[in-house]
Amino acid sequence: MNKIPVGQTIGHAYSFAFKNFFTIAGLIWFPFAILAAGAAAMSMISADFPRAIFSSDTAAMGHIWYMIVPFYVFATVLSCVLIVAITQYALGLRAPSYFYFSLGKPVWRLFAAFVLVFLLIIAIAAVVAIGALLVGMAIAAATGITPGSKPTGGTAAMLGFGAIITFAALYCGFIYVLVRQIFLLTPVVVAENRIGLGRAWKLGRGNFWRMFLILLAIILPIGAVEVAVLFGFIMHGLPPTAAQGATPEQIAAWSAQNVAYMKQYWFVLAPCYFAFLTIIYGLLCGAQAFAYRALVPDETEIAI
Repeated sequence: MNKIPVGQTIGHAYSFAFKNFFTIAGLIWFPFAILAAGAAAMSMISADFPRAIFSSDTAAMGHIWYMIVPFYVFATVLSCVLIVAITQYALGLRAPSYFYFSLGKPVWRLFAAFVLVFLLIIAIAAVVAIGALLVGMAIAAATGITPGSKPTGGTAAMLGFGAIITFAALYCGFIYVLVRQIFLLTPVVVAENRIGLGRAWKLGRGNFWRMFLILLAIILPIGAVEVAVLFGFIMHGLPPTAAQGATPEQIAAWSAQNVAYMKQYWFVLAPCYFAFLTIIYGLLCGAQAFAYRALVPDETEIAI
């Protein structure tokens, strides 16, 4: 059974992303420009749109869900366009280029794969919820707890401990399935011309912890930088929440203030966001492509 080399994969991912920064930027700038233009158009149609997208204002999302859902589908398709381009380049299936846009079969295969994974996540979440309910009912039956009664003493401790163990086990299982399913999915779709959920799962056998560590080595540093920049310079602090005693009006005012700030300095924020996307997509696609080649070194290359 082949193993993914963790250190080499992480090193290659960072080397690929930073050494090929301008090539990756060239591959993704046009899809990014289309996405930015679409977001700008939606913002002109509805003032709730930027609050929903950029500030995660749930009230605004509820008001314009009929705009949010199509936009996310639109954004996912464009994301597939640029992911396919970067993955092809990372796999050695595409020459460097400073312009790329395609809605060919690889893009729709990847989109279909992402949709199937999304449906799988929903199904797993439903199973987890049902499982947690059944475990709770079993514990309640074993301890004699009846509806409306309040557990006390050892019974309460037992219920609490059982809930923690159950939640931890289900959450770990969810993470395991998610990592096994998504880590090698993109290179499988791109290199093998198929949706390949089963193939990606099979390739990841015996490599969960390796894939998990690689993802952590990419996500944690990039996530720390994103949080520091987002809440330290753009949003000027963490958002107020109802748990902190903030009123809906205060939360809405905070969201509106940040959206206004983003609109005022869009000419600075947009290039910075583009640079960030270039690096994060380069890291993820580079790591996945290198890991795939380590597992399938003799894979026949396809013509682009």
